[in-house]
Amino acid sequence: MARKTSIEAYHEIKESGLLSKRRFEVYEALFYYGPMTQVETGVKLHLEKMHSSISPRFAELRDRGVIEEIGEKYCSVTGMHVILWDVTDSLPAPLPKPKSKKEIKKELLEKIVTLGFAIDSQWKPQLRDIYRLANSL
Repeated sequence: MARKTSIEAYHEIKESGLLSKRRFEVYEALFYYGPMTQVETGVKLHLEKMHSSISPRFAELRDRGVIEEIGEKYCSVTGMHVILWDVTDSLPAPLPKPKSKKEIKKELLEKIVTLGFAIDSQWKPQLRDIYRLANSL
């Protein structure tokens, strides 16, 4: 299978700092040594005992479009049948804009109203108190 890597994308990501340090370490290991499993990547980075520090990076990098699941294989480290990862030839998609406090408050109040239609009347006074408290934020 031909890899979809692009040396131009790699250099752009590296030079422009489009990824955080740990994300770039995972990306770079896959670029140079991939395709690999998560645990194999951790071994290449000498972080096999810190799996929790790199495991979330795979989903983050996938969501940003710079790595992808390309199949499954038996991991050379664990012997388990797991996902095989590789880099793409894409630049990272921008991170989603965080919601403002005003947007969060609006969403919270809408959820409280929706819940109010679904609960028994005995709980409505408490829910109204919660609504008023949330609305005062």
